[in-house]
Parts: sequence; structure tokens; C-alpha cells
Amino acid sequence: MTTATIYSKHLIARPTDWQENDHTVDPILDEDHHNFEPSPSLLDFFNKWKSEKIIFVGLGSMMGAMLGNNEQTQFLNNIQAALENNNCKAVISLVGYQQTDINNLSNTDNIFYLKQIIPHS
Repeated sequence: MTTATIYSKHLIARPTDWQENDHTVDPILDEDHHNFEPSPSLLDFFNKWKSEKIIFVGLGSMMGAMLGNNEQTQFLNNIQAALENNNCKAVISLVGYQQTDINNLSNTDNIFYLKQIIPHS
């Protein structure tokens, strides 16, 4: 059986114990986003903190498969608390976050909740 793992070989080297039929295929990029324009609110956040280091937190598309609803909420709460306790500036990508209350999350002074897909290319 042939397997294809979707991550960049530039991030993680191909394991030496893999069989010849195990492959990495790099990320699958959506070509429709070549003319992507960030939202004005995201640009405002970046401009506000342009002299600060901003942390990007990607929850990932597999979050719903790995954690139940309550666990996802607790995981996000833990991230928020860690960022706030350390006065960090952060963009938290909610793409992959499977909660129905996603619209109840509001940006704070230091945290921007990204609710749209941003292309990697």
C-alpha cells in the first residue's frame, strides 16, 4: 500500500525507517487564494503591534477529530490564559475549531481571533 503524508519535507525529514512506498507530498495549497487580501481588522491588529513580536497559534484542522467539544474549549481557554498571563500579542486561527460558539469569541487588545482561511503560499 502506498501512503502519502501531507506535510513539508522541509519541516520534518522523511523518517529513515519508512518503506519505499511511504511518501511526503508537501502541503496541499488552494490555488484560488492568489489574490488574498487580509481583512482591515487583521491589518489594524498587525499595525497596532508592529514593534512587538506576535505569536501565531494554529489550532489545526484535526482538532475536532482529536478532542471533544468540552476539551476543545478547555484547550483554547488554556492558550488564552497563557497568552494573557504573559502579556503576549497573538493571532489565534480558529480554522479547524469545531465549536458552534465561535462567533461568541471577541478579539481582545492582545488577541486577534482569525476566523478565515489564510493561504500558505
